[in-house]
Amino acid sequence: MKNTLLSRLVSLLLSVVLALSVITAFFGITSLFLLRSEKYVESRVSLYSDELKSELEECVMNEFSDSKIPASVAASAVDNDLISYINGKITTAITLQNTVDLSTDTNVYNAVIKRVNDYAKNKKIALSKDEANKAASLTVDIISGFFATGEFNNNMLEMMHGTAFMAASFGSVILAVLCIVLLNLVNKGRHKMYSYIGMGLVSAGYVQIITFAVGLRYHLGNGVRYVSLDALDRVLSDVMSSAFTVQLYAGAVMLAAGMIMLALNYRYFTKKNKRVAEQRELENKMRSEYMMQYNSKNSPSKIVPGEREVMDIEF
Repeated sequence: MKNTLLSRLVSLLLSVVLALSVITAFFGITSLFLLRSEKYVESRVSLYSDELKSELEECVMNEFSDSKIPASVAASAVDNDLISYINGKITTAITLQNTVDLSTDTNVYNAVIKRVNDYAKNKKIALSKDEANKAASLTVDIISGFFATGEFNNNMLEMMHGTAFMAASFGSVILAVLCIVLLNLVNKGRHKMYSYIGMGLVSAGYVQIITFAVGLRYHLGNGVRYVSLDALDRVLSDVMSSAFTVQLYAGAVMLAAGMIMLALNYRYFTKKNKRVAEQRELENKMRSEYMMQYNSKNSPSKIVPGEREVMDIEF
């Protein structure tokens, strides 16, 4: 009795640990894959290229000041080609947790200096090399300063790019496998093990659906800031929303799998108990018939009324 109770308590504890480890593993691996996938992040960054272009143009228009070159000319350097190049820098910054440093970038400088020289040539403005270089350098500084205000080293990105988060994610997979192995050792019979695995999956599914549904609603409703740059915040918001959505689907799958496993196990134990009950009933019936036959063979002879029973008594 004590061993049975202890094994049940241990199995319940293992099923709880299994549920927590499955949740951690799924969220960690999904987030790592999405956040470190250059192809996926680049597709999200490209989606907000127009917004980033507008923000950069506005920034240059507001901060650029030169006596010969209008701010609109400097802002025109932020064309689609330059944005496409900057998108690559942003993708690298997000996937590798680097900063977007364009202060000494020759591609940005060449794009700006070309616009400045073309404008001076078309308008026939006498513009020395130093003046052109000054206007181009100022524009590069403005664009670089725009990204310098971004907090690419914030706590969330730092945590998700850290080795501890990766170790916890993949360690949870090992822990889940270990729980299954221990459940197999503690319980005699694979179907009992399946019952506790099913309970763990059902628990994990419920927790994932409720937690990440609430988290997704809060995340979308409150406009969480990540790097304090609107276009890039939308990119990271998309990445995290995708991670949360995947968790919702994964939770639904785990919940369904756990319930199916419990239902199949319930059906198995119901049939097994029925067979055991039928076997016991048959054994009881056979035992009763045997005892009736035994009693009939060994029952004492009856005394006929009027006859005298003779008893042999030794003196």
